[in-house]
Amino acid sequence: MALTSPPVLDFFDPRRRTVLETDAARSGGLGYCLLQQDAAGRWRLIQCGSRFLSDAESRYAVIELELLALAWACKKCSIYLGGMQRFEVLTDHRPLIPILNSKSLAEIENPRLQRLRERLAPFNLLAIWRQGKLHAIPDALSRAPVDDPAPEDEEAERDASHQLASVLSRLVTDGADDGPSPFKDAALTEVRAAAAAHPELIALTDLILNGFPEHRSQLDPRLRPYWGVRDRLAVDDGLVVCGQRLVIPPSLRRATLERLHASHQGVERTKRRARQVVYWPFLDSDIANHVGACPACQQYLPSHQKEPLMPEKTPSRVFEAVSADYFAWAGRTFLVYADRLSGWPFVSHVAGEATARDLVCSLRQIFAATGVPTTLRTDGGHQFTARLTREFLRRWGVEHQISTPHYPQSNGHAESAVKAAKRLIQKATSSGELDTDAYAQGLLELRNTPRADGRSPAQVLFGHPLRSAVPAHHRAFADCWQRAADDCDARAAAQQQETAERYDTTARQHSALTMGQRVLVQDPRSGLWDRVGVITAVGQRRDYLPAPPVLRNSADDPSSVRRGTRRRRRPARLTVRWADQTCD
Repeated sequence: MALTSPPVLDFFDPRRRTVLETDAARSGGLGYCLLQQDAAGRWRLIQCGSRFLSDAESRYAVIELELLALAWACKKCSIYLGGMQRFEVLTDHRPLIPILNSKSLAEIENPRLQRLRERLAPFNLLAIWRQGKLHAIPDALSRAPVDDPAPEDEEAERDASHQLASVLSRLVTDGADDGPSPFKDAALTEVRAAAAAHPELIALTDLILNGFPEHRSQLDPRLRPYWGVRDRLAVDDGLVVCGQRLVIPPSLRRATLERLHASHQGVERTKRRARQVVYWPFLDSDIANHVGACPACQQYLPSHQKEPLMPEKTPSRVFEAVSADYFAWAGRTFLVYADRLSGWPFVSHVAGEATARDLVCSLRQIFAATGVPTTLRTDGGHQFTARLTREFLRRWGVEHQISTPHYPQSNGHAESAVKAAKRLIQKATSSGELDTDAYAQGLLELRNTPRADGRSPAQVLFGHPLRSAVPAHHRAFADCWQRAADDCDARAAAQQQETAERYDTTARQHSALTMGQRVLVQDPRSGLWDRVGVITAVGQRRDYLPAPPVLRNSADDPSSVRRGTRRRRRPARLTVRWADQTCD
């Protein structure tokens, strides 16, 4: 029978289906077998081999051993596999599959894996996973190797950097008896000692050296976060590394975070720095929490982006809604009272100091001349918030709306009227005296000047422009020459919509704050987030009352900051941020 049967080994035929099976065993060595399928579908052995591990290779991680076995087998079978269009590689180590099939060299962070994968570049292979119980031939060869590693086998795993590392290691070892070596790194020594004493790092080291299980559920719950990076983990001289990054033991992570954040940079920049050198599970979220809880960084946070414009409803009648404000120039104080529909301004000089009594007298005269408004919008000046003013407005049935303190934009209509009146007084008078022809003529022209919608305050108020010192034909005062009111209203509405859209391009809607929420409060003068308060009142126009706004200290410093919102309070507008939630 032996004379009529073919031998165990068959001749290689590049046209047949070719499979290379490899395996590695830490207790044994490396094994491989090269098989081809004949015309009858039977697998024929072409070549096989095994060898022991060298002393350095015996300390490789499992994934490194498995890839080493493949690289060694391909080198031994290169006479057959070199130049083949495609051959299959069978391995029982599942994490190797993406490294061999889909990942590029740049995506492999483990230097040893990257170097071994580079040695497979001449071969066009397809990696396939097979269960260990079906991987019989290479498993048996790896458990009972017969050959010792040849010098060229060990040299294949070395490069200049490893030779340099060996020289440096020898120098450190030789100089140990002569005292402290200049090559010793105190930080690495600290990490190595902490890793050797911490149960999590001890278990992780054993897992790297002995191999990860097939499924994540089989892992110790403490080690499951490392599952996603299992193909990048290795052990080097008592240190666990993830690619080029050092795995920090839990006992040193807080101190490492403080060192990473020593420059007090933002979350993203700190993350980029950490990704260069260190790793542990949930590193990004720990950095976000640490930076968010840094008191110095919170105190110097930038102000919030403005929120979308809140346009006012246009009044239906003149002097139905009005605005008022004070301004000072040339040692004099002036009161500006403006209609929100027409823009018609009244400017009066205040003799002496502006008081609530003087304000009430001025408002009484204006009400008698123009009618009683339904709403009066002012800032929170003491003249407007005095008890005498409040009682006067209550008797006349006027709703008093106070704008947001330290936020002039919320009373923008009055601010615009003040700007126009102040500019007129500065240019038309030398001392702020209103009883002059120059000022009176200037004010008249101001009331006659058309706005962007085509109508002047005088036209809105009286239906026609007022005669002034500027020559004008009588037709200019005829109704037929006046623009249709509907067209002007449509133009004004379009202009208001365009203004809101242009404003909102650089604005962002913030989340609403709730009653009882703990917040950081920004000083409007210094811009520092140096106070803490609790929301005690919520208004209708994004205004909030945080109380009590007290200076922060270590006892009441918020643990984290999640997101922010521009908010105001009375009597002083303060910008606040979220401070009672935990970062992701």
